[in-house]
Amino acid sequence: PQSPPSLRMSDSAAYGLELAPEAYAKIILHAAQHPSRPVCGLMLGGEGAGGGVSVEECVALFHSYPMGPMLELALMQVDEVCKTSKKDIVGCYWANELLEDTGVHKIARRIGTQISKFFKKASIAIVDNTLIGKEEKELALVAYPATANDSKKCATKMKGERKETLQKLVSQLKSGKWETIVDFDSHLADPSLPWLPKSS
Repeated sequence: PQSPPSLRMSDSAAYGLELAPEAYAKIILHAAQHPSRPVCGLMLGGEGAGGGVSVEECVALFHSYPMGPMLELALMQVDEVCKTSKKDIVGCYWANELLEDTGVHKIARRIGTQISKFFKKASIAIVDNTLIGKEEKELALVAYPATANDSKKCATKMKGERKETLQKLVSQLKSGKWETIVDFDSHLADPSLPWLPKSS
């Protein structure tokens, strides 16, 4: 049988990745904000039902190729927030600068590997830029276990009412809602801009 439209998976899927609507929207809006640049961020959540992973929110990090020291600083600050909010860093997301490139960039792999040392089901979610705003059949994400090769994918699913969420996202894309996304790069340029989620 074919997978439901809300799932994106391969025949040899790993554990599932279930995203809150707000988390998925933030990934897509962050990628849309910088369509010709590499974009990355962190996914926060925890163990989900049935052995899967629940992504409750996302933190936008960079719209450039992050340098090691800045990446470490960002991870440390997000980790502090997670300690008080009782969430884990469960993976990272990445959008490549080329439209049709859905490969796992070496920096994304490095971030995912680092996260997997503390959360064994960590995953790397790659944005499929060609599907942004066209997610009628599948989400614009291809997810992989952080510690596996690229041939084994994680099933990706959105929580709640998928159709309503995607209609809202299309409206946000048309209205330029991505302008409200603040990542760590933007914060470094203007420290008055808040980029971290609230800790409670």
